[in-house]
Amino acid sequence: MLTISVKNFGPIAEGSVDLKPLTIFVGPSNTGKSYMATAVYAVMQATGGRGPDSRKPRISRPMSFFDFASKELEEGINALEKWVVQRVQEKAASQIWTVSDLPEKVRLYLANEVLKELDFFQKCIAGEISRIHGEQVEFIRHGSDAGNFCLGISRNNALLNTEVRITDTAGSNPPLDISQMVVTDHIFDTLHYMAEIEEYSDDYRISAVLSRIVASAVYLEFHPQSYYLPAARSGIVQGHKVLSASLVRQSSLAGLRELHIPALPRITTDFLSYMIGLDSQMRSGRLRSDLQDAISFIETDVIRGKIDLDLSAGLPTPDIVYLQGEEDSSQKKFSLNQTSSMVSELAPLVLFLKYLVRPGDLLILEEPESHLHPAAQRQLARGIARLVNADVKVLITTHSDLFVSQINNQMRISFASKRWLRENGFEPQECLRHDDVSAYLFRWDDELGGSVVNELEIRRDVGIDDDMFGEVINAIYEESLLVQRIRPKWE
Repeated sequence: MLTISVKNFGPIAEGSVDLKPLTIFVGPSNTGKSYMATAVYAVMQATGGRGPDSRKPRISRPMSFFDFASKELEEGINALEKWVVQRVQEKAASQIWTVSDLPEKVRLYLANEVLKELDFFQKCIAGEISRIHGEQVEFIRHGSDAGNFCLGISRNNALLNTEVRITDTAGSNPPLDISQMVVTDHIFDTLHYMAEIEEYSDDYRISAVLSRIVASAVYLEFHPQSYYLPAARSGIVQGHKVLSASLVRQSSLAGLRELHIPALPRITTDFLSYMIGLDSQMRSGRLRSDLQDAISFIETDVIRGKIDLDLSAGLPTPDIVYLQGEEDSSQKKFSLNQTSSMVSELAPLVLFLKYLVRPGDLLILEEPESHLHPAAQRQLARGIARLVNADVKVLITTHSDLFVSQINNQMRISFASKRWLRENGFEPQECLRHDDVSAYLFRWDDELGGSVVNELEIRRDVGIDDDMFGEVINAIYEESLLVQRIRPKWE
């Protein structure tokens, strides 16, 4: 399990979250939910495709430049390759294999490379935090001490835990004993891939294998890709074509006059860049069926129509359209500016799921309930459950007790029989396991002068136990009883 903690980060005094298949942040406004979400996003972006499935070696030095006898290293890697080939032939690739089986020189070399990669990873995270918050970097160091911001990463392997500070990006990693580190099945993929390309030199092949081992140690628990859908995305989507056209027009004047490009938050620019590039994804036919169940449910049961890109002839850039009716001549087509705010709010989510997000990826979704009628909120929560069961990791920030209550119901129905589910209008892919959900309450603490992040208990018979929503509901109820006693003057 991956745990991310922050200290003195914007309004957050301290807090830590465990990332599960579904992670939910609740709490009052301005308590740091989005800040924590950006911290998670920064960590995931910092991996930069350097995970264990990356085919590009990070260890690029040829054998002759290694700091110890290259012959010993080569013998160790050859032994590794023979072991892998033998296990593949025996169809025993799932057997556990640890670094301790390698020669000592190779183990020491790998430990040193893991330390270098951890240091590089820390610098990347610090850079991502600065990239996301830009000129606000000074502000995110909460409190009077400008250097007391801290972001920590904890994992199942305690040796690989790390800590990042903006002012001091150099880590303080202890010496590593990686002898018990398990080599994953990604090693098998690398060897098969490298074997297929004969022009690769032995140096390059060995570097690739070593790189895959290092990546498996450092990045195995991170997601392949992460996507952030910010709040108020409907307005961003409505204006993205205007912004794109403006930048294109100005680009033709580069060098002739000073260009004025509006400054946007990095989360927004990341989101916009994905939106602008959707047409190329569509043209490449990248739409697959991995998430079709969840997509169809959201389109049919929430927005009651389809969202897609219009690539009709004559359009300089594709238009995002809302389609109603059967796919024939009678189908009605609407631009987003002709639809409800609910449709324009959910359009980016649907398009991301169709053309970008894949199983294993992390999707960060701020305020999914925005502009949704309570009935639509309930249906969207069921759609999110389908996404989680399709192996998309989801992180949500929300202010909606209705949304959370429906998520609770999706956890409760996991104990029901298939017959009960069928008779009551549910599907098995809408069930959520309690162990797959984590929830956190962000709450202001006057003594600390900032908010704290508390994990909410998830009870098997109730779900997420959040007293804050109950407090607000009780306050409204008591106020209603109070105002009922008021009598009009004319009585």
